[in-house]
Amino acid sequence: MLETVEVLSGARRALRRAVDIECQVIGPDARAPTAMRATNLSPFGVWIEVDEPFALGAPVVLTFVPPHGAEPMYACGEVRRTLAPGDASAPAAVLPPRARSPRAGMGIAFEQVESGARQVLERCLSGLPPELPHAPPVAAPEGATLTGLGLPIEVVWVDEL
Repeated sequence: MLETVEVLSGARRALRRAVDIECQVIGPDARAPTAMRATNLSPFGVWIEVDEPFALGAPVVLTFVPPHGAEPMYACGEVRRTLAPGDASAPAAVLPPRARSPRAGMGIAFEQVESGARQVLERCLSGLPPELPHAPPVAAPEGATLTGLGLPIEVVWVDEL
């Protein structure tokens, strides 16, 4: 049995957790599920990395085994955000942190999930780290070396701790 959820615009209802799980996704005009990679997940939605995201508003059915879960979960949702490869026109404020990186994909809001599945998903995600935003790569100055050892310098960018 599926349970209907009221979706509020703008506000996040739960922390998104960094994951790396395979999902089986059925989009519009699909005859069979397609394997895709989910990189962040909350009880209310998922970010899926894919080079050709579905259109905004497209209905989606997906199934996945959540982290630390044993049974697959099924959800019906709608594409709410998309980022095509190389799309720099999307304002960063409306994109999830993963989408600020060069990776294309789509954000899917869960509209219907199996009864009780949201609570199971909350338990499965408990303890997983939140997703951190990606920073643009920074190049070391040409010819830079680690003091006196002749080793190249590695520049590390930290956005958030």
